Amino acid sequence: MSPIFQPIDEVRASHGHLQPSPIHTDKPHLNPGDVCVGCIVWLPPKDFTRPSFRCVNKNCCRNEELDDGGHNHPVVVLKIRQKKGSTVIGELICTVASVTTFSNTPLSKYLSRRRHRKPSIPIFDPEATALTSPRVSSLVQLKLEEGRLKKQSYVRLQHTYRIPVSMLRQYAYRNSRAYKRRLSYESYYALMELLALPPENYEATETLFETNHQRLLDLANSSLALVAPSQQTSHPITNPIQHVHYGGCGTIPVAPQVSQYSPPSYAHPTWYHIEPDSQGGDGGNGGHSVIWKCVVGVVIVGLAWWNFWSGSSV
Repeated sequence: MSPIFQPIDEVRASHGHLQPSPIHTDKPHLNPGDVCVGCIVWLPPKDFTRPSFRCVNKNCCRNEELDDGGHNHPVVVLKIRQKKGSTVIGELICTVASVTTFSNTPLSKYLSRRRHRKPSIPIFDPEATALTSPRVSSLVQLKLEEGRLKKQSYVRLQHTYRIPVSMLRQYAYRNSRAYKRRLSYESYYALMELLALPPENYEATETLFETNHQRLLDLANSSLALVAPSQQTSHPITNPIQHVHYGGCGTIPVAPQVSQYSPPSYAHPTWYHIEPDSQGGDGGNGGHSVIWKCVVGVVIVGLAWWNFWSGSSV
């Protein structure tokens, strides 16, 4: 089984439970290769025909369901992995945290009501009215690499959810890249520390458009490495598809060739040892038998000389 290059439209058609309903198509689809840790994307309105998203944090709750208010809001991507059991390029699962405005609450009111709210952290808005009180100056805020969100926003810290990338949308209505609205390097790591989650590698934003294809391929192969050896095949699949289309966000050129990528091996450490002499008559004891023959020969020669000299003296 090799990673499969498949147009994202075909992925949705072949996985009915991932196909968005008409109410989810207001904002453009994401290009999976543009999705990166720290980027802020859009979770569409809730589709009541599908299972609910539940919190995946191990120690924070009893898998609490994402409420209706958490839908049709931004989310920040924390982790990215290939869908379990899938080798389709771009079929990803994102771990996300909810972003909210707390009903358009400005930062000044947020501070006064913070103790009554669930754990959260504000995202710095450079165009908001400057506040210089000691409480604001000491307030920790997340920052975007560039640009701003449309409203003063806050990241909820209590729950995280796993959502297929096919169900997420771009933050803006016009076509854009997901990484155009992204937490800075420092803010991403600070957020992961607050969530008590191990961070993933934060690749420089300016190189993401160059590495998008390889990152998707690596993720697909990471899933392949977890497949039982009996389910794998030694015959790689030739890819006949020239381009992978992602809902109007451009295409990724794919040459019709067999992937040369080799999945990372997870073999146990090799303990170095000396191999037995294959020419030895005793297998692993061939060297010892030669030594004993030499010792016996020396003893015999010594006894012969001793008898000779003792006879001469008589």
